[in-house]
Amino acid sequence: MIVIVVCINCAIALICLAAAWFFIKLKPTLTNMAKSLEMVEKQTHEVLYPAPKAILQGQQATRRSRIGYQQMEPKLLRAYQFLSLLNRLLLTQSQPTKLWGVVRRNRPRSY
Repeated sequence: MIVIVVCINCAIALICLAAAWFFIKLKPTLTNMAKSLEMVEKQTHEVLYPAPKAILQGQQATRRSRIGYQQMEPKLLRAYQFLSLLNRLLLTQSQPTKLWGVVRRNRPRSY
């Protein structure tokens, strides 16, 4: 009975010794992995740290552009209306018209 207990105890001791040897052998690998991850984290931080400021600047520039386009839209509509009116006036005249030094002849519209 004592022999069985001693054998089981020796088996447990050998298993623990093998586990300790495995972890001692694994330590340099884990140390290298930790250093690599730390280096990657520092590089990522350096790259991404200014990102929120750049994103905010982009959002503000987009907002300014949208406001500018919204302000230009009524002016563009008025310009189209003016050009349309000018086109109608020029096309309704039966005689050739002189506009900016160029003689334009009225042509029938083709649809």
